[in-house]
Amino acid sequence: MILAVDNVLNSDETNFLLGLFDATESHHGAATAQGDVKELKHNKQLLLGERAPEVRQCVLEALNRHPHLSYALLPKTVSMPALSVYEPGMAYGPHTDAHLGQHGGAFFRCDISCTIFLSDPASYDGGALTIRTPEGAKDYKLAAGSAVFYPTTYIHLVNEVTAGERKACIMWFESFVRDHTQRWMLYELQQIRAWMDTNQPITSEPRQRLVNFCENLNRMWVET
Repeated sequence: MILAVDNVLNSDETNFLLGLFDATESHHGAATAQGDVKELKHNKQLLLGERAPEVRQCVLEALNRHPHLSYALLPKTVSMPALSVYEPGMAYGPHTDAHLGQHGGAFFRCDISCTIFLSDPASYDGGALTIRTPEGAKDYKLAAGSAVFYPTTYIHLVNEVTAGERKACIMWFESFVRDHTQRWMLYELQQIRAWMDTNQPITSEPRQRLVNFCENLNRMWVET
């Protein structure tokens, strides 16, 4: 399941993150890549240092404002955000993100990748995120503050920026449900459950049976 969400960050949050690009030292993004991916990654990444917890808190507060994201992601662990910029001539070739991340001194499984677009798409040329899915390649170049969430299992790339600058926030999630098809099914069922909660009394047998079904699927699939 790929989920594109508008206005994940509000304008104040977007501007706060954008301001860090002028006030923070950066290094070549390949420094954070592993193996052959180093040859494909051509961007700059901010050295957030002591600002990192502040950035993470900003993004987490934004994510928590969108309750449906919790149902779509079922997040168990959320990575530290990475802020990257692509200048003209920079790109990130086709690659798969690492299967493990590290946060708070512990490793976590990377199930879901996220790109939050920070730059106005009209301010740069190129730079679309291309995700290769079983149904074909899909391109994303979203408005500032909007985000796309996708299974980390997918090969993806950032197309070359030919003018302007593409700034983004990148994150990874370990989900309580590792299989993305199961996560999608639970998310779809939650939408139906929300409708039932609004339109059916709590004593309704269909509503009770749906709740029972959802809870038991979670019991089967959730990993603690």
